[in-house]
Amino acid sequence: MANDAISGLGGKITAGGTEISHIKNWNLDESSSVAQYASSSTAGYTKTEGGTKKATLRFDIYKEDGHFHFDPSTIVLNASLAFVGFVGAAGSTQVFSATAVVANIAHIVDIETNQIIGATVTCEVDGVWTIS
Repeated sequence: MANDAISGLGGKITAGGTEISHIKNWNLDESSSVAQYASSSTAGYTKTEGGTKKATLRFDIYKEDGHFHFDPSTIVLNASLAFVGFVGAAGSTQVFSATAVVANIAHIVDIETNQIIGATVTCEVDGVWTIS
């Protein structure tokens, strides 16, 4: 991907076909498992080869008016979520899309009321992510 950010503005995250509402923010971390080696042909330097690509998507959801506006039971470990966002500036027509599997859910709790007020959800992209 170039240096353009993926924006959730106008995008959506769905679980089981139902859109997840009240997403505070999201981010995409892309990485590659590179392999390094040294040999007689590297003149004492380390050579690096590109490896398997992976991406992690993370987003925060919060309650509004004391409750979630979607069924929170759709966001569970190992659930498959669909992400759609836009690449670059607002109004862009370049679309980012991916399917990801929920790997971690960190609940956000109000320490005064002991009530869950939101969650940070971390997902690992399942296969290829596309920009079209």
